[in-house]
Amino acid sequence: YKDMDKMSWLKMCGTEMDFPDNNFDVVVCKATIDALLCGSNSFHQAYLLNKQVSRVMKKGGKYIVVSYGQPDTRIDHFRRKKLCWEIEHHTIDKPVFSCDSAPSSYYHVYIMTKTGEAPDDGGDDEDDDEEDDEFYDKFQANTSV
Repeated sequence: YKDMDKMSWLKMCGTEMDFPDNNFDVVVCKATIDALLCGSNSFHQAYLLNKQVSRVMKKGGKYIVVSYGQPDTRIDHFRRKKLCWEIEHHTIDKPVFSCDSAPSSYYHVYIMTKTGEAPDDGGDDEDDDEEDDEFYDKFQANTSV
């Protein structure tokens, strides 16, 4: 892609983006959330990514996420109050290479539309996600033995 002189290629961590606030109309994520959710401290890392994406999106902007994760394992990551997103979910059949078989699974496409700015509560928001909703409690309840 080096011949595409109208494109610029930047390398940075998605949880610590260097872009200004309200900068993009569209952000596309292809399995980044899936990769984060396979690592250590995964829920917090996913939240940090989503918080950065929300910060750099313009109001009315779209965040398009293509994932292997079904809604019961992904959608709550996008429902966090401070992200200020309306969420749509769609499925796309995975391609099948045999003509006589039906698709066995789907890709999941989540489209978030930024509805506004999160209110500034003036506090340290390092771990504010745990106080704002019951997401972690819900997850812990579902995984308790």
